[in-house]
Amino acid sequence: MHCPFCAAGKTKVTDTRVVHDGRQVWRRRRCGACGERFTTQERHEQRFPQVIKSDKREEAFDESKLRNSILTAFGKGSEKKEKQVQQALDEVKDALQADGRARSIPAERIGYCVAATLRTVDHPAYLRFTSAWEDFDDVQTFSDAARGLEGAISPELRDRQIDMLADSQDKEG
Repeated sequence: MHCPFCAAGKTKVTDTRVVHDGRQVWRRRRCGACGERFTTQERHEQRFPQVIKSDKREEAFDESKLRNSILTAFGKGSEKKEKQVQQALDEVKDALQADGRARSIPAERIGYCVAATLRTVDHPAYLRFTSAWEDFDDVQTFSDAARGLEGAISPELRDRQIDMLADSQDKEG
């Protein structure tokens, strides 16, 4: 590694840290010639398959499009949920890379991955995404999708929810 300050070719690693759930390595280096310190970041190169659109044309995978779709699904205040947005994005990208041999992937499969991920991460985001992606025909179809989530609430999420009926029952009794 060449020093960015003096271009000397001899640098020494003084510290190494694994970050982003093991997806990245940061190395602190010191130049043997000028003594300056600098940080390098290493991560594996992600190669995503081409995306086959509904009209059969192919285009390169665009992470920013995926991120924007997920942000839109989270709705207003999504900047407050950046950790959840990043988690969903990482899960979808991991799912897409699970079969490293695929040269192309239908856009529909990406939609299914996003929907499956959002269903486990944030139910309102899941409903927003599927309502746009699946283009629900009527209120009943949307209502059925929402009802389908009732049994899918994790114990952790259930514990954080407010029991709206308990307050009214306490006041009546």
